[in-house]
Amino acid sequence: MLHLRLSVFFLLLVISSGLFAQNPDAFTCTDDIKTVVTKLDKEVVFCGTPSAIKVVSSAEYNRILIDFGGAFPNNTFTVTISGKVSGAEHEKLKERFEGKELMVKGTVQLYKEKPQINVQHMEDIGVK
Repeated sequence: MLHLRLSVFFLLLVISSGLFAQNPDAFTCTDDIKTVVTKLDKEVVFCGTPSAIKVVSSAEYNRILIDFGGAFPNNTFTVTISGKVSGAEHEKLKERFEGKELMVKGTVQLYKEKPQINVQHMEDIGVK
């Protein structure tokens, strides 16, 4: 009887963890490189393949810059991930994202006259 209870408990634990985990695969793309640039101050789910990815690491500044529609400074759109958000994954993200179609959930902001999304949580970006 104890074995059955433990089995049921672990089954419910696995099912409930799946319900609460966010997964970019569950997102539905709302925008691509052509439409995202028109969505300033709106939340979108952008889908696209990066043109270039740059990892910036210094004592005071850690950031991943993911360019779409060309490489900086000729890019159309950028996704940024701060080191505070990426944490231990920071150095591995270029390899993980390069050449793959990404899904990014976030609010489009204007930075130096170019639209961008600043990723707030790693759950908001993933490989499609």
